[in-house]
Amino acid sequence: MKGSEINVWKFMVGINQYCIPCYQRNYSWTETDCKRLYDDMLNLFEQRKFENKATHFIGSVVFSEIDGQQGSILIVDGQQRLTTMYLFYLALYRVAKDKALQSVEDLSFAEKINIKILEVDDDSASDLVRLHRFEFSSKQDQDAFDKLFIGNENNYIDNSLLTKNYRYFYQRLQDEDQLTLKDFYALTQNVCFVTIELQEGDDAQRIFESLNSTGVSLTVGDKIRNFLLMGFEEKAIDFYNNLWVPMERNCALGDIDDFIKSYLTIKFAQPPKKDDLYADFKSYYYKTYRGLTSSNNSAMLNELLEYSKLYVYNKNCSYDLIAKENESLKKEIDQCLYRLRLLGYAVRMPFTMYCMWLHKEGKITGTELLTAFQMVESFLFRRWACSVAPNSLNKLFGAFPRRIAEYDGTDFISKLSDILCSGGSRLPNDENFKQAIETADFYTGKAWLLPYIIERFESIESKEQSKIYGEKLTCEHIMPQTLNDEWRAELGPDADAIHDEWLHRLANLTLTAYNSEYRNYPFAKKCTMNFGFASSPLHTNRAIASHEHWGLAELQQRAKELGEKACKIWPYPKHSD
Repeated sequence: MKGSEINVWKFMVGINQYCIPCYQRNYSWTETDCKRLYDDMLNLFEQRKFENKATHFIGSVVFSEIDGQQGSILIVDGQQRLTTMYLFYLALYRVAKDKALQSVEDLSFAEKINIKILEVDDDSASDLVRLHRFEFSSKQDQDAFDKLFIGNENNYIDNSLLTKNYRYFYQRLQDEDQLTLKDFYALTQNVCFVTIELQEGDDAQRIFESLNSTGVSLTVGDKIRNFLLMGFEEKAIDFYNNLWVPMERNCALGDIDDFIKSYLTIKFAQPPKKDDLYADFKSYYYKTYRGLTSSNNSAMLNELLEYSKLYVYNKNCSYDLIAKENESLKKEIDQCLYRLRLLGYAVRMPFTMYCMWLHKEGKITGTELLTAFQMVESFLFRRWACSVAPNSLNKLFGAFPRRIAEYDGTDFISKLSDILCSGGSRLPNDENFKQAIETADFYTGKAWLLPYIIERFESIESKEQSKIYGEKLTCEHIMPQTLNDEWRAELGPDADAIHDEWLHRLANLTLTAYNSEYRNYPFAKKCTMNFGFASSPLHTNRAIASHEHWGLAELQQRAKELGEKACKIWPYPKHSD
């Protein structure tokens, strides 16, 4: 390994081709990063007025020469800053060329930038697109860079960070009133890299990790991609295009780090710490495959890809592995996944992925899969309704694969029931759950889940999923939050006591799209007015309208009915004693 400090101009003049391997993340510098770089150069200009040897250090570039291709290098680390400096030079060249009619001097150094930095030094090159010096593994970056170099504004890829940053530099240079273009040209010869050239036998992965241990941190996904692809250049492109990119695409609705956390939770049967994800991944890899080889990496990437499909099924709430001939079962599973998402417990993700894997491997049936999801839905909602703290759920769900494996000789649903009903799970029994449904505050800090709750009660009346989700329905207090004379008469002499005790209980809550129209109207008018309870498409509201009055007796009756129904909708698991 040879290291040296060198200014940007001198380093880039000596390179004819930069190859960005597939294990590098896509170009990700933002306008904020470019602004910082530009402003640092302005500060350097001022500093050099008093200290003529001042330089500005912008980081390191780690590279290795490509055998048989003189002037071509493989960028192991530092592509973000190197690519950004190239964009700066391209913008500087274009602005200087645009102003060439005003200054022959501008034209002279513009051509120097083009010849020394921008274009490939190859007289035989005929493909205009490839005349620039960057070769990206990422098709997105390559296409954007090609179009920037050709220079036809109409063809630029507007949403590319490469395009955005080029335009940022171009506009600032156009508007610059402190420095001349030649000043910037000279300044880049005082902006420095530390370059590290790798030699045969150097551990590129170790060097890469060491250099990225500080500063803008890489994601876990970035580190894993580098770990699996670095050093296997012959296979890396195939691995990247056929395995890594599809996995990355599957994780688009969440993120790779979140997926890796769920994957490792399944494998270790306990949740890894966020700061230890990469170390835990490597630990699992070496424990499973023993050595870092091309065939082992292929197996690892294939497994990650398969699990990422389960991850996206969860995120999309659409499980595609149920046979087409069983569409009704698939529909029920998808609806249950959607309800689980509404409940908001992300910690259950490894469990639902694990259940899908068991089904995919033929170890449980589709009906058992649905039953497992429904049991976990009941488990989570019962705890939520009874305000059981969620802090133990991470470990509970993480341990499911190990705990289920410990129950030999019993079927999957029985195993799951016993786990959910164990003392450590803190699952409320029917008595406690019913009491919470009847007496708990379901409005303060909880009204966000009311559409889910009402939809579940509606499901008792019809097998079809009620059209509540996605509708503009809001919480309606049947007995209003502020009592007027008419409501005091409705409630009787104990109006204030009834109001204080029952206002936010579930028995006094429903959904409507006409909350503002209902105002504090008397109960009878809320029922019979246009779009009132009596004409509501919701059975829940029509049932409310079947009462002549709304007072303590009606609240108590509805509370009891809801409690009994809730125990059927979210049943307590059947389990062995």
